[in-house]
Amino acid sequence: MPDKLMTANEDPADFETSIRIGDVEITYSNLMEISQGGPVVGDLSVNGEKLKGRYGGPLLYKDHCIYVPVQVRKFLGTGFKLAKVDVVDNVSQLTGKFEYLIFLDKIADGCIYFFKDIGRASFGKYESV
Repeated sequence: MPDKLMTANEDPADFETSIRIGDVEITYSNLMEISQGGPVVGDLSVNGEKLKGRYGGPLLYKDHCIYVPVQVRKFLGTGFKLAKVDVVDNVSQLTGKFEYLIFLDKIADGCIYFFKDIGRASFGKYESV
């Protein structure tokens, strides 16, 4: 499966909703904005099997895993955590801390880099990818 290590011309409000990676098909459906002008979330399916939760984009993939923001709700609002989904067995695990926005940028040097805002001014990273 080829890797997608960087997001290009995509953002959390406008990203690819149907992706084929070798024999793996990833699709988003039932998309909606969290707030006006805000990120879009929806259902995510891998090879026709819907995953539990509401997922944003854009996503990255490497070594049979996709990395994608998943919406989480808290008492005083909504935000995101990073989900790592193994596309072979569709097992998803959450990692990292709660963020109000996860705008994935790239995978490099064993880390996933992301922006915390749509303007790309504040950034963070997840290690050990």
